[in-house]
Amino acid sequence: MDEAPVIPAEWLADFEAAARRPLRQRLRYAFVRTTKPVLDEARYRSFESLEEYRRWCAENLPDWLGHRLPLRERAELALNLVKDIHGVSFGPQRHHRIHPRRATCGQPAG
Repeated sequence: MDEAPVIPAEWLADFEAAARRPLRQRLRYAFVRTTKPVLDEARYRSFESLEEYRRWCAENLPDWLGHRLPLRERAELALNLVKDIHGVSFGPQRHHRIHPRRATCGQPAG
C-alpha cells in the first residue's frame, strides 16, 4: 500500500499561518511582480504580421522570458532574414534520415 507523503512540520506551519491571513492579504502576496526587460520599456508595440512579431521577439528578448521559437522555426526565420537582407535564395531543404539498422558507426555492415 502507498503511504501518504510526510509533510515537513515547517511547511505545514507556513501553510496554516498563510491560511489564517485575510483573503485580501493572501492575494496581495500571491503574485510576484517581475520587471521584464525590453517588454516593459514601451507602452505598446504593434506588428503587421505574426512573423514580424516573432522576428522581433527572437532578435530582442532574452531567452529566459520564454518567447523563443523552437529551433526549427528559428532556423527558418534566420534563413528568411538572410534572404531579405542579402537577396540570397536557398534551394529546397532535404532532410536525410539514417535507418537505424543501416547505421554502421564506422564498422562494416554485416
